[in-house]
Amino acid sequence: MKTTSRKKLAAIMFTDIAGYTALMGSNESAAMELLKVNRSLQKPLIENHGGIWLKEMGDGVMASFDSAYMAVKSALEIQESAGEELKSMIRIGIHLGDITFEGEDIFGDGVNIASRLESVANPGGVYFSESVMKAIHSTGDFITAFVGSLQLKNVEAPVKTYCLQHKGMPAPVSSKIKHQLAGSKMESIAILPFDNLSGNPDQQYFVDGMHDALIGEISKISSLRVISRTSTLRYRNTEKGIPQIAEELHVDGFIEASVLKVEDQVRIQVQLIQAYPEEKHLWADSYDKKIENIFDLHTAVVRDVTDKIKVQLTSKEKTQLSESKTVDPESYKAYLAGKHEFEKLSEEGFIKALEYFEKSVELDDTFAPVYAELANYYMFMVQMRLISVPDAFPKIYNNNRKALEINPDLAEANYSMALMSWFEWDWVASDKGFKKVLQSNPNHVLGNGFYAHLLMLTDRMDQAFPYIEKAVDLDPLNDLALALYGVVLTHNGQLDEAIEIAKKSMAINPQNILTLRLMEFASYPNGDMETSVQMLDLVYSNVFPIDIDIKREYSENGYKAMVDKLATLLEQNSKGQDIYIAMFFNRAGKQEKAIQWIERAFENHDADMPYFFRTKEAENLKADPRVVDIARKIKLPL
Repeated sequence: MKTTSRKKLAAIMFTDIAGYTALMGSNESAAMELLKVNRSLQKPLIENHGGIWLKEMGDGVMASFDSAYMAVKSALEIQESAGEELKSMIRIGIHLGDITFEGEDIFGDGVNIASRLESVANPGGVYFSESVMKAIHSTGDFITAFVGSLQLKNVEAPVKTYCLQHKGMPAPVSSKIKHQLAGSKMESIAILPFDNLSGNPDQQYFVDGMHDALIGEISKISSLRVISRTSTLRYRNTEKGIPQIAEELHVDGFIEASVLKVEDQVRIQVQLIQAYPEEKHLWADSYDKKIENIFDLHTAVVRDVTDKIKVQLTSKEKTQLSESKTVDPESYKAYLAGKHEFEKLSEEGFIKALEYFEKSVELDDTFAPVYAELANYYMFMVQMRLISVPDAFPKIYNNNRKALEINPDLAEANYSMALMSWFEWDWVASDKGFKKVLQSNPNHVLGNGFYAHLLMLTDRMDQAFPYIEKAVDLDPLNDLALALYGVVLTHNGQLDEAIEIAKKSMAINPQNILTLRLMEFASYPNGDMETSVQMLDLVYSNVFPIDIDIKREYSENGYKAMVDKLATLLEQNSKGQDIYIAMFFNRAGKQEKAIQWIERAFENHDADMPYFFRTKEAENLKADPRVVDIARKIKLPL
């Protein structure tokens, strides 16, 4: 009798137990007991999500789902529900594709790819193909990470592979995965902090500036993933080895360098190191230039590195790497000294930074980066509420205009212009600005991060996630990048995930104001008043200190009375806290006062106002004609 075959589109899920074969050899009874535990865990979770338990193959399980979403949901619950016996042991692979049923057998690429993805997954992990990713991404229910384009056994073309990154799940990149990457090309790189060969700490500002500049230059290469300086600085004077750092930053290789400056002559010694499949020194060279030719030095290094790792350059990138530029040596040194002082984030540092930047302009009024840095300086002053919008805007605009007149493609200048448009509620111009930033520098962390926020605020959440995920991928140890990601998760209703991200950010920098606010915003809708109070206490005791014992007020008088008093005290010296005062009055039940402060936030171009408008917390205000009118003026639908 001829067997009837039929084809259908299905999500195939394979699972197995890491270390089962070894356990079977050493303790057969324990291995058989583990199989029973595995079956009792997985079978109901697969069937409860509409899956069909197809077969067991030793310690492996194959199941099919009509929905990729339900397959991933089932896989997540399997990993989250695994008890002590199976914790961090189950590997899961999922692929959505055409399969063929013949009787009780099942065939096709959907089966093969799912099986191979399971085999390369880390124990405790869930790996899936791009077809699955496309099916689940817009839901916003899963935290995912890109693993790479894997060359899987017996699969002809590389498979773009992703993994779940929920709490407790393993990191996506390992040496085992690297062996599977298509072509094993070097596609990601980190430039470690430079050594100061002079031994003179007074020269550290220059060495750090050289490090920052080389990262900036190589970040312009669109086919390379380049880790941001914030994360690489965490490895200054580290005792960790190359393989461990590569694992933590998820990179294929490194650039190490040392700098020696004698008067206006600079020597930089560079070496390129491969991290996978084993640590290997690929190349080394030294470069000598005068400071006036410092940009030629940077481009020479980038040219040689990209040549050694066979990076495919665009025609525009080739042109940029062939151009020759000069700079006034004293102007350049003042520019680097200004950046060094600015990064201290202290009152004295801000004063000195401005003096150095202005000195740099006086010495060379054709140096575009210093104008962009001045614009960035005033933008930061606005964001930190240290200068008013009316005072800062002309300075931001004029400096950016000068920078772009000299270099229209300068990423930092376009970034400030995109933020300027944001402050002016011109979302179309801001959108264009961020796109221009990312065209010039696709590895621009804040460009990716804040563009994701713009997409989120303008009802394009499904488009926002790839940009915010890239920002974190480029700068995984940057507390600000993590906080920006947490904000997107909060606005997407993923409050528990946002809280986990906030905890990671706080572990890096407990004083980050955005992280503290993120934790508070995510906790309040969850009804976690204790955490809300704790975060408010940290903000208004340390960052913006005012005369209130928040914890005591909450304990003695309750939450509403506490936020009412907090808002009333902030009214006396708002320091750019307009939208937060509105939010606190709204929580206190004083809607009229809240609306008055929303109107003031609009007048003062409070950049945080659109975020409040997009929260459920503001729902009770959205019917008021005054709020509707403001929403219309800032061009955001309620």
